[in-house]
Amino acid sequence: MSVTMSINDIDEMIKGAESLNIEYLNERFKHLSFIASQYANNDLLSLKSTIEIFFLFNQNIRNDPNASVRKINDKKYEILIGRKLLLLLDRYSHKIFEDDLIFSNLKRNEDNKEKIRQISLLIFYFWMEFVCLHELMHVVRSHMNFKNGSYTEFNINKNESVEDSVYFEADADRYAIEFLATKLVKEIENIKVISNEYDDEIIIKNFIFLMLYLFDLFFVLNGSQKKSNHPTSLERINIIFTSLVVAGNLKGKMTMILLMRKAIHEFMAINGSKYRIDRIKFFIYTSTLMYRYLKFTKKKDLDNVQILHNNIWT
Repeated sequence: MSVTMSINDIDEMIKGAESLNIEYLNERFKHLSFIASQYANNDLLSLKSTIEIFFLFNQNIRNDPNASVRKINDKKYEILIGRKLLLLLDRYSHKIFEDDLIFSNLKRNEDNKEKIRQISLLIFYFWMEFVCLHELMHVVRSHMNFKNGSYTEFNINKNESVEDSVYFEADADRYAIEFLATKLVKEIENIKVISNEYDDEIIIKNFIFLMLYLFDLFFVLNGSQKKSNHPTSLERINIIFTSLVVAGNLKGKMTMILLMRKAIHEFMAINGSKYRIDRIKFFIYTSTLMYRYLKFTKKKDLDNVQILHNNIWT
């Protein structure tokens, strides 16, 4: 089964979420603020210098569902997460679970009501943490030095090279997903209890699927295959393929490669016709894209100008 999303579906999902209980929404905002505060206080990242990061949730921003980052000065940055993006990801986290697209071993019945609630929350916070980390990586990887002080997701900056922006986005994706993959490994025992799934590899595969479906949603927000200042959904999937291999240390890199290939093959079997892709060419393209991306980061000297230490995690 696949999720077939359109802009109309997204609008309807957001409208439905607007009627959610205010206490329900406040609970999410409170927990997101706690997660973000750990990054804002530089508790989780190893940085070369101290900077101030302000995360602002539930914002009315341009082209929402959206997120943006703004440079106030060299030591102070503001990250805004749109209200509609929050509502959309909350509803979408329920939809992919209800449609039996992930953690299918957990029966959808009244007896598992609490576990279902916990899984949906886990998906939502995993996605939102990725969004927050992605925006943060624009800052700590020093992308803002090249972006005139501000940047909005899902929006074309006509003064910027499309190719350059695609690789900046790829870089933010890569470092955000490396952190989340490392965090997943640390929390995997807790996830086993919640999901009724006790095979490490199946849990990892489910989280790969979570990212694939998140980028599938971004695919719609970006206007399908329309070229913008972001990588296409497929380009982002290529990037996380390599990033998860780099970050994966559960059973070794070769196992991670095999898991990624298996998950992506399954995803393509379900959704491939929508993307008009050939699975063999996809993996060949992965190598080409990563070569160009790494060449770009070297040209921009990102590893030296970044605020991050080379060993990025504290």
